[in-house]
Amino acid sequence: MKSLLLLMIQPVHFGKPYSIQTSAMKCVYKQYRFRPGMLPALFLIIALASCSNKSTKEELPGSPSATPANTSSSDQRTEVSISQVVSGPFVIQKVINGKVEALHKTVIKAESSGLVEVYRLEEGKYVRPGDTLIALEKDDLLIQLEQRNNQLDDAIVARNERFINDGGEPDDESSLPARRVRLHNILSGYNKAITGIREIEHQLEKKVLLTPMRGWIADIKVKDKEYITAGQEICTLIDPASFEIKMQWMENEAINLTRGTTVTAYPLLDSGRSVKARINRIRPIVGETGLVTVWARIISGNDKLFEGMNMRVEVEQIIPGQMKVPKEALVSRSGRDVVFVYDTTSSLAKWKYVNIAYENKDDLAISEGVQPGDWVIIEGNLNLDHDTGVQVKKQ
Repeated sequence: MKSLLLLMIQPVHFGKPYSIQTSAMKCVYKQYRFRPGMLPALFLIIALASCSNKSTKEELPGSPSATPANTSSSDQRTEVSISQVVSGPFVIQKVINGKVEALHKTVIKAESSGLVEVYRLEEGKYVRPGDTLIALEKDDLLIQLEQRNNQLDDAIVARNERFINDGGEPDDESSLPARRVRLHNILSGYNKAITGIREIEHQLEKKVLLTPMRGWIADIKVKDKEYITAGQEICTLIDPASFEIKMQWMENEAINLTRGTTVTAYPLLDSGRSVKARINRIRPIVGETGLVTVWARIISGNDKLFEGMNMRVEVEQIIPGQMKVPKEALVSRSGRDVVFVYDTTSSLAKWKYVNIAYENKDDLAISEGVQPGDWVIIEGNLNLDHDTGVQVKKQ
């Protein structure tokens, strides 16, 4: 059949076959010379040959098409990785913004009026208690002090005369009874002169403005040789050693904070530099916005900070009795949080809605939806549905 088919499809020239070099082939070509009427028979032979080959292939043992239709269902399961839900303490790594504030900060005001005579104010200058900030002119007070001293001299002369007339010795209060001495001091004007001198000396002290504490000078309000009045603001003193970070916490988070907790803070514009702080004050009041104010005292690196600087604070809290799962277990379905729990009996993925109580950069604390000991799917869970057959990867 194959030789006949081969000869029938050979090209012809005007109804005659091409010359064949071998005499044997010439005889075969003459026997099976192509005629136009043989065309339908040719197509029928090709079709039969094709069917015969296909049937033969389907019957070959060991070929892929001979594999039984009921292949093992485990080959079609999704491979997944799982992790067990554990119960225990959960570490929260909370990041919150805050601002630097000085616990020791005071506005310096003038206690007297006058023209600035000594000026030692400079923005950012560090001062210590007792350092002079400014001094006002005090010529008028010095004249008044001299007058008060003259009045005291007159009063002493008058008192001595009264002492002598009363049988005592001049300038010797022990020579007379205490009651008589008090009387002579009043009548001679001695007490009044002493009080007048003390008043002037007190006013002179107010002419010199001294620092009440250590710190930086900031926000200067007066200039040299300027006339100022009593009560006028001069500058602000800020003690960098008392720097704190003021933060606002949600009430459900603030309730878990404790004094003494160490935190790490970073300036927002310089995240490469960090400072250490310790929570030292928690205001026991929830504000109208549901926030609680918390302060953390800076214990290192405060000399490189400024009042009002924005900080990013990282706080670690330990919450006991939480169900912990890796973050990779969480997927979203219809806008809700879902984890897939691996059923060890049926090898199916079970769809579970969950509520998240806390989270950190690695794990989630689940308050509802799973139980300790459950196996949650953490890899291969993105396209799963409820009751999808899965196969756990070998570790």
